[in-house]
Amino acid sequence: MMPTLTLITLLMYAIYCVNANADNSTVVVNATLRFDPTVTVPAPAHLSSSEPVHSLYTQSTAQSWFAPPRNLASSVKDVPIPTNRWWGNLIAAGKDNAELRAWANPFAIAMHNTGLGISYPPLSRVFGGSSGNGKAPRYYLHSIGNHIVASATELTQASTPFQVTQWDDLGVTIAASAGGKSIESYLVSGMAYFTAKFTGLTPRLTTMHAITMINNKAAVVGTSFSSTTKLSLMLDSGVIWILYTSVPVTWTLS
Repeated sequence: MMPTLTLITLLMYAIYCVNANADNSTVVVNATLRFDPTVTVPAPAHLSSSEPVHSLYTQSTAQSWFAPPRNLASSVKDVPIPTNRWWGNLIAAGKDNAELRAWANPFAIAMHNTGLGISYPPLSRVFGGSSGNGKAPRYYLHSIGNHIVASATELTQASTPFQVTQWDDLGVTIAASAGGKSIESYLVSGMAYFTAKFTGLTPRLTTMHAITMINNKAAVVGTSFSSTTKLSLMLDSGVIWILYTSVPVTWTLS
């Protein structure tokens, strides 16, 4: 059967009524417009509905150097990548932008080989310049830093680094592994909490600022907090981070 292309054809029927007058210069046109969606025409002879696309278009990798994706797990390297996603920095940045982060808002997340950097941008937001519109600034920017890094004691430079493993319409999943064990996080724009799932690994947290208080007690190196599901960490910057765990965990300050 010859393939066909369906066209929506616009057919116009016009009825002309001439008003007789002295110079016959006035013409009134009454037009009726009708659509006929059933009109079909044969496809060009060189096209076939069963012909593979690659025979019609020449495949090229000439621009693959322009923005090669990075940090992709092998399971998704051949999967079409969505464009203009808020987490695109995790896979689209060049190798010289290791600190470029995804703006989940209110948090910003950066992937490192052995940890996930978490920052709260409003703490370091700086405004500057004059826009000429009253007191409105011309620009704002954030300093680059990881207020907290979520990692595991078993992760080393030899471990599988953090990679994007899957995505959906709402967010993206990133994970790292060591010896069949893993740490995984699902990121969503606008998330109120940063969450990480540890499977067979020992959670480890590091901070950019010194910890001064833990659960309202002075932080002393070597102190342990046994079987707790909540930690309140006060940093010397004055910021307090609250940590929750799904099962009781013993933490030691080192």
